[in-house]
Amino acid sequence: MTGNPLPILEIAGIALALGFAAVLMFQGGAAERRVQRRLQRLHEKKPLAAKDGTAQFQLRRREVYSAHAGLDRLLKRWMPNPAALHHRLARTGWNVTVARYLAGNLALVAAIAGGIALLGIPLPAAILFGVAGGIGVPHYIVGILINRRVAVFNDQFPEAIDLMVRGIRAGLPIMETITVVAQEMPDPIRSEFRRIVDGLQVGQAFDELLWAAAKRIKSAEFRFFVVSLSIQRETGGNLTETLENLADILRRRRQLRLKVKAVSSEARAGAWVIGVLPFLLGSVMYAINPHYMAPLFHSHEGHLLLAGGLAGFAVGVMVLVKMVRFQI
Repeated sequence: MTGNPLPILEIAGIALALGFAAVLMFQGGAAERRVQRRLQRLHEKKPLAAKDGTAQFQLRRREVYSAHAGLDRLLKRWMPNPAALHHRLARTGWNVTVARYLAGNLALVAAIAGGIALLGIPLPAAILFGVAGGIGVPHYIVGILINRRVAVFNDQFPEAIDLMVRGIRAGLPIMETITVVAQEMPDPIRSEFRRIVDGLQVGQAFDELLWAAAKRIKSAEFRFFVVSLSIQRETGGNLTETLENLADILRRRRQLRLKVKAVSSEARAGAWVIGVLPFLLGSVMYAINPHYMAPLFHSHEGHLLLAGGLAGFAVGVMVLVKMVRFQI
């Protein structure tokens, strides 16, 4: 019995990709759980002396990196800059490794390509849409998570500065007030300041920790704080007054940002409508009359028109985003 082997090959390729993604996610999760259990055992043991704090930190660092040593070598061989992707995922505040993220990309590519291929669209076009969706959608979601976390950080930061001001007025040094913030404030303030406190406990320089946190968070408000502390440590002055003025400036910036968001809400809603409308109309027309839309997907001229339309649509969306987004 003879037949077209193409659907069988498509199903086999999709199953293989999903299986490979599942294996990567399982291995990454198992390795991560082993690291977490090891760190928990180290935390439950009696702390090392102050002079051995650096050794304890290096031991934990080796435990974390040794669990993913083979995968790290593989990523460094095939990816141009895996450290940038790791840094981007870490900024979301979610416990997502590079292996899990890539496995999710692969699974999404296979799912989108398989779903589009089952609709009758040629396999090359289905793979193209699958790659675009499987890579673009997770990247967009990660960007949303990063922006949301930074926005929450900026909203909480004036209250954290007020807490530091009250601690300084009570006679505590700035290092102790940062420890209080790491204990009392909610996430993401707590997690970021906790990393600063952990660095201080192992002997790292205070200024280096602050600038590393500013690079990691990428928040203008936190950079203002770091610059203010650096200038105050070099030139002296009233630290309480400096931090109070900074908290007032940050609150005014938040009020201005909310006002701009309210004024530009109509333009942003129009941009969303313009962006969704072509895909919505195309889907409705394809559902009503598939033969009318078939030349767009089954002919060389249709592929060229589709590629040109998508390119023009992407340019238009970027222009709209630039028009309705204001940096404050």
